[in-house]
Amino acid sequence: QPRLTLVSIMVLPVCLVPVLVVAVAAQLTPSLTRERGERLAAPRDAPNILLLILDTVRADELSLFGYRRNTTPLLAARAERGTTFTHAFAPSPWTLPSHASMFTGRWPRRLSADWQAALDARYPTIAEFLWQHGYATAGFVANQIYTTRRHGLNRGFAHYDDYDPSVGQLILATGIGRWVASWAWLRRAVGDRDVLTRKPAEAVNAEFLDWLEDRPQGRPFFAFLNYFDAHDPRLPPPPFGRLFGPSAWLGPYRYTAYNVEQTGLYRLDSTGVARDRELYDETLAYLDHSVDALLDSLGASGVLDHTIVIITSDHGEQFGDHGLFHHGNSLYQPLLHVPLVILGPGIPAGRVCDRWISLRDMARTIADLAMPDVAAPFPGNRFTRCWEGPPAPGPDTLLASVTGGFTRIPQEPTSRGSLNGLLVRPYVFVRNTDGTEELYDLETDPAERRNLIQEPEAQGLATALRTAL
Repeated sequence: QPRLTLVSIMVLPVCLVPVLVVAVAAQLTPSLTRERGERLAAPRDAPNILLLILDTVRADELSLFGYRRNTTPLLAARAERGTTFTHAFAPSPWTLPSHASMFTGRWPRRLSADWQAALDARYPTIAEFLWQHGYATAGFVANQIYTTRRHGLNRGFAHYDDYDPSVGQLILATGIGRWVASWAWLRRAVGDRDVLTRKPAEAVNAEFLDWLEDRPQGRPFFAFLNYFDAHDPRLPPPPFGRLFGPSAWLGPYRYTAYNVEQTGLYRLDSTGVARDRELYDETLAYLDHSVDALLDSLGASGVLDHTIVIITSDHGEQFGDHGLFHHGNSLYQPLLHVPLVILGPGIPAGRVCDRWISLRDMARTIADLAMPDVAAPFPGNRFTRCWEGPPAPGPDTLLASVTGGFTRIPQEPTSRGSLNGLLVRPYVFVRNTDGTEELYDLETDPAERRNLIQEPEAQGLATALRTAL
């Protein structure tokens, strides 16, 4: 096995830079929106829309939802001024299809976005729709693995900040660079490839605020910010790195859950799980601080008075739940149940919505909040049903899915094929392509410990859900 010395670690990026500069230059140029027909003027009273996605954040780890650690006290205080959704579900347990579904209003099964395929132009995105109707549009993303312009999520954004023109990004922005960075022995030596291109929340905030100063005047804006701090490898900065455990900056960082999955060892002792969870909670506290600082800045400038803020996540994370780690490999609740808070003009304050909703309805909701009198090309329901008009009759039918075959780790459900799930309150039904099925009652069994699929009294229900799926 090759041995990596400190000198070779330092020399390798330098040697690669000349080879990569030309190849990556095109990927670092500004992204322009694709025009579709004549651009219209936005209504005079159209609000700004700010979509904040906390990548890899599960709902039950937020103190906003009763978690034992005080991870998000600032968000909890903000939520009192808006509406909190207690049962919001991601349409997929990993980044790209979940974002693609939010942007297009289509279920992931209908989209091209997958492990090795970008979102294509078959369906319009919410950014394209708002740009066409006079909005200034901009995206700022820290997840440089699956939210870049290479993955099709920039469509409709006239300004899109994804890659940083750093040595680390030069290495990872081409096929040869990603191939070299994928070497297992190299990953173990440097910790993890993501460290090369880490963009903290404060940097995402700074990019957005800089753009805000120079944005086209006289137009409302739609801005999308993706924060990557909660994603493994977790590096909470001081003083957050010692809130709930030993400092993350004392000695070499141990990449726990990520390496458990990537190396295929799939064993992690209770101490490792506990420390990884402490680091996760510390990054949540850092995100809480960073989001609050951004909103404070917008409030001081008066922008917040005319801005609807949507705070959510694309999926959660597993810490040994069902014997699983990381994400993208199951349809269990730690990956699907995500936070959702909406603040701003016209949003009821202090309201809690208990209805089961899917983030697939994000595009329809944003279009309705921005321009309620304009017909939008997005299917689905609106989150605003929670406070507008009479309560909707009966439960909604929600879908979730993930494509299998990407992992070969036998403990992971997706190693046996794709998973498709149906959520109809209070039940969740999951079917694997190998024919295995699971059925849980989330109200009596929120941890999904008792699979009802073989229970005699549940056979009629299972048949109905199977047929519906």
